[in-house]
Amino acid sequence: RGEVRCDALINEQLAVAPDADATIGSGVTQGLVDEAIQALRVAVQPIIDPSTGRAVALEALARGPIGHALESPDRLFAAATTFSRLGDLELEVKRHAFDLDLPAHVELYLNIEPVLLCSESWMAELRDLWESVPNRPSVTVELTERAVLASPGRLVLAVEACRRLGWRIALDDLGSRSESIAA
Repeated sequence: RGEVRCDALINEQLAVAPDADATIGSGVTQGLVDEAIQALRVAVQPIIDPSTGRAVALEALARGPIGHALESPDRLFAAATTFSRLGDLELEVKRHAFDLDLPAHVELYLNIEPVLLCSESWMAELRDLWESVPNRPSVTVELTERAVLASPGRLVLAVEACRRLGWRIALDDLGSRSESIAA
């Protein structure tokens, strides 16, 4: 499989804070980011139907390699953003998530940055990846409250992109901040 590079537009839209070293730590290099993406793990968190106690879905969560400088998802995503690799990281996470052997009744929940969902080329890569899976799971994309606050218009475009694939949308943590209700 070839290495996937995302649009320059994505990198422009993801402005890195001047204090990025405070988030990812000093000494993080492009090589460490590449290493973490190649060896990343996906943890799964069950979503339980309270009336039956059965798992109805699994949320796929990115984790860096155990013991690695970028093991923490916060550091991993911050470093990938800093080194313009967020799209590559997200595609690799989704590749692992789509490879999960889920029972037919269990839905797959994914977190995806809305800025990526608005990139036609990135969405084409994601669609091709999903369509290459023999037993495609039913997918729900979780969009964060942070996305609502950052760009309500971009959120609408992201929802449209997911719906074109037949995926459902869930708003994660909506209402945990009063600003999101106003947006």
